[in-house]
Amino acid sequence: MGRALGAFAAGLILLLAGPALAHNGSIAVAVPVAGITLDGDFSDWPDGLTSYPITLPEYGDLPQSPADLHAAFRIGYNAAQNALYLALEVQDESVVLARSGGNWNNQDGCDFYLDIDHLGLDSPVRQYALWGNVLNFFGSQGTLGRPEDIQLVQQRSAHGRQYEARLDVGAVSGGRVALRPGLILGLDVSVSDKDEDGSYSWLSWGRGVSKNFFPDRRGDVLLVATGTPQAPLKGRIAWEDTRTGIKRGKAQIMPVGTEGFPLIANADVAGQFAVDLPAGAYRIQLAGEEAGASSQLIQVKPGSQTNTEILAPLVRGEVIAAGPGRTAQAGPGLRQGLWQTFGIPDGLPSLSINAIYQDHQGALWFATRAGVSRYDGKEFTTFSREDGLLDNVFTAFLEDRQGRLWIATVDHGVSCYDGRSFTNYTTQDGLVDNQVSSLLEDRHGNLWIGTGRGLSCYDGKHLTNFTTEDGLPGGGILAMLEDQQGRLWFAVGLLGGISGKGVSCYDGERFTNFSTRDGLADDNVFAMAEGARGEIFFATAKGVSRFEGEHFSPLSLPAGPEYPMVKSLLRDSRGHLWFALWDSSSQKTGGISRYDGQRLDHFTAEDGLASNEVPSIFEDREGYMWFGTSGGGLSRYDGERVTLLTTANGLVGDDVRALMEDRQGRIWMATTGGVSQWDGHRFTNYTSRDGLADDVGRALREDRPGRSWMA
Repeated sequence: MGRALGAFAAGLILLLAGPALAHNGSIAVAVPVAGITLDGDFSDWPDGLTSYPITLPEYGDLPQSPADLHAAFRIGYNAAQNALYLALEVQDESVVLARSGGNWNNQDGCDFYLDIDHLGLDSPVRQYALWGNVLNFFGSQGTLGRPEDIQLVQQRSAHGRQYEARLDVGAVSGGRVALRPGLILGLDVSVSDKDEDGSYSWLSWGRGVSKNFFPDRRGDVLLVATGTPQAPLKGRIAWEDTRTGIKRGKAQIMPVGTEGFPLIANADVAGQFAVDLPAGAYRIQLAGEEAGASSQLIQVKPGSQTNTEILAPLVRGEVIAAGPGRTAQAGPGLRQGLWQTFGIPDGLPSLSINAIYQDHQGALWFATRAGVSRYDGKEFTTFSREDGLLDNVFTAFLEDRQGRLWIATVDHGVSCYDGRSFTNYTTQDGLVDNQVSSLLEDRHGNLWIGTGRGLSCYDGKHLTNFTTEDGLPGGGILAMLEDQQGRLWFAVGLLGGISGKGVSCYDGERFTNFSTRDGLADDNVFAMAEGARGEIFFATAKGVSRFEGEHFSPLSLPAGPEYPMVKSLLRDSRGHLWFALWDSSSQKTGGISRYDGQRLDHFTAEDGLASNEVPSIFEDREGYMWFGTSGGGLSRYDGERVTLLTTANGLVGDDVRALMEDRQGRIWMATTGGVSQWDGHRFTNYTSRDGLADDVGRALREDRPGRSWMA
């Protein structure tokens, strides 16, 4: 095997532990360096080091040209100092610095992310950000970068900047980790560019933003010994049934004789990937798959290129038998006028409802922060991670034409429920990202999955991914809609924040992007709805925009509450538009507005709405409006409905002589056949057989202790 490769393998055997997790697919090789002075001058760096380009436009505006923004970095390590060295060069024709301090998005800067443990989801990640001339420290939950971890200098010119960084791994790890050949570190580098024209670009080496919280958004750095021979490995990932290349697939590369954490390599739009590796034997396969049909042994030889092909099986996901869930008898809720609110005492697992859906059987599903709940009118049945789901926090639902329910998680992928089992899909199955925010099934039966990094399209066999490299203006997909013409619309922005990129329309071949430059009220778009004539309404941070085929125009509304931001939007079966309102300037939530084309009605917690912050709006098949709130529970509005209740529905008699509502919100009805109690869902009947003096009721009253009297 040779001494250099032997040291490489031995290091991996000692240091790689834990499950194989998907990374963002960027791989760099670090070699030993010495004698480097941190002054922003790269003349003391060794010749021949690989320069890794930073080209992915993960956020902000696309650079207009390499002169506008171009960046690349080199990396090495010094084992004696137990330190990493990075040289980052940025070409920038417009250098902008904030006058005092400033933030990440109003000046030029750079960010370094370091994960020394590679433990997966819980691995501590430290972020070192130089924004302008101010060094900032961040990290994953419970972790922060520190001033003693890093030395970072910059040298600026009229046409760019050069950064030199020294990361003290000994200080970061408390002496636990020693840099040596065979070690793999998690690392990523990004650059930010603010120009005089107001544009802002954020480019990354590896795919994805929010790198502190997602292990599949950080790259890998492999440390090798001086003189370790390297050679290129090139390959292609293709579907085994069609032999077509897998767009943006990932290859998993593991040195033979080791177990644990592998390297992950990205494929391009044609399924091609390339990486330089130390010479030796490797086992290569589709990322995330168990060793099986796609696994093969290859030999990387010095001085020659190794070629390979990985044939991937159809996407199947991980199947887990569904647990029984936790079932609770539905309580009556709290009634206030035409509103009925359900909370935790009524069977809900959480007071925060992110999404609402009704399946083909009529049951309502609620996505909460403590599981998904199924409500059949009598009981709440809640499923969680203990029952086979990927997570306990959920964001969206969809029932496909086969009757399967798809459930999106906040950062762990998507689950498919067929009534018996959960089939779970993550980046290891080919999803572009595990942060899932929206779901849509198009008229051809394709499932579209909106994530924090772009789109995944699942045809039942294969996954095809779309990102900014395919024409999307940004990564996060907040909402999706298919219009009457079969075009797909996507609201694009950074998930969990206000950093929108407008909307994108996909006609099956290309993406056409729209923003404020095209008349959209604001680039932060949160929801969409289509009108009867094919017009599309967009809920934005500055009101509602309407698109009628050629141009955008603001939706003109009667005078109403001053809450410019519309966070949710729904068009009901009567053609009315419902809006969830918010004021970003005062951080106040504004409740719900309904617009029928002429009149604007407004509802808040004072009217009976559970909370003024409403992330989800839904209309069920009976025409009831449901509102999922953040922290207040679930509200149902019965406003414009008249429901006929007779003996066919369970009423004890059709001749009703008296009515009463008790303090629990139950309706009592005195009839000529007995007394009925209605809790909003079902009748409980009382007659002379149950102890009533007579079946013919005349009057009803509730006294102060809460006892019901019947004449």
